[in-house]
Amino acid sequence: MARFDIKQIHLMLNERVITGFTAENNAVDYKYAKDAGEYAIGAHGTGVFISNPDESTVLTIRMLQHHPDVAWLNQQRALQRKSLKSFTPFSLIITDLMNDDVATGSKGFFTALPAYTRGAQHNPGVFTLAFETGTMLLMNGIDY
Repeated sequence: MARFDIKQIHLMLNERVITGFTAENNAVDYKYAKDAGEYAIGAHGTGVFISNPDESTVLTIRMLQHHPDVAWLNQQRALQRKSLKSFTPFSLIITDLMNDDVATGSKGFFTALPAYTRGAQHNPGVFTLAFETGTMLLMNGIDY
């Protein structure tokens, strides 16, 4: 039986630990921005695989509405928007402390702007960042 606990995810942006995740199944979503490559298939059904050197990644995090990390992320987003010169791009380290997965990213910037949503239930703050390069080391996890 595999195990997972969102409280065992350790996410750092520029040495700040981010903890205010929602309990949703996509609270932390980290993926490569582009496919590794594609086949170009000719008229005779044979093809050439064209490798893509793009190693950029995209991080989307869903945060509890009024968590202090939301305020910090929003301040960083505002700094990037108002003064790109004085904004320090993000470095990223995500560690699954239970299953030993590790993901990294460098030279990260906010891309999608967060929405202001309020209603009769929890409204997560959603932040999306793109990184120039990233890596993912996925392990077997416990009990495998």
